[in-house]
Amino acid sequence: MVYTHCELLHSGTLNTSGAIRYFISIYFSHIGLPHRDTFETPDIERIIADARKRSDRRVLRLFGIDEGFQQRQLASWQQLMKEDRAALKVD
Repeated sequence: MVYTHCELLHSGTLNTSGAIRYFISIYFSHIGLPHRDTFETPDIERIIADARKRSDRRVLRLFGIDEGFQQRQLASWQQLMKEDRAALKVD
């Protein structure tokens, strides 16, 4: 497993082994930040299908599949704005 900071300059290396090398990238981020990965490979599709069969929302969420995400995100932002407005001290 490799951890990289988003502002760290990094790169991969040429695969000289003669074998296929797989790379799966998952980003954990604060609510509301978009992910840009696509997971359209047979291996990932099998993991997702298995998670759906088991109703494993945690695994599905790792791959950006979360039916109620937008509603929870909107509610979170509305709560944050309410708290921020209440905390503001206007002279």
